[in-house]
Amino acid sequence: MHSDLERLELPVLGVSPQGQDSHQRFAQQYDLPFPLLVDADKRVIRDYGVDGPMGFGVRRVTYLIGPDQIIQASMKADFRVKNHLDFLSEFIARHNA
Repeated sequence: MHSDLERLELPVLGVSPQGQDSHQRFAQQYDLPFPLLVDADKRVIRDYGVDGPMGFGVRRVTYLIGPDQIIQASMKADFRVKNHLDFLSEFIARHNA
């Protein structure tokens, strides 16, 4: 899927407040082919409105951001990673047709 997104010129980034060591372990564990960015003060997380309830945790959201830096579509699903994968697969299918 990552290569399909690259082909559509959609860079993939992950953002979370965990530190770099945590990100490295997570990326290695799941063999992630994209960078994970540290947002320790949750500035980006708050700017995108994905801070968890009462400031605890972080919502799981996938954004598709166009070259004009405007959000084209988004998927919020805190517990079901499969929903995010389905959302991306549908986007890829629409744009490969």
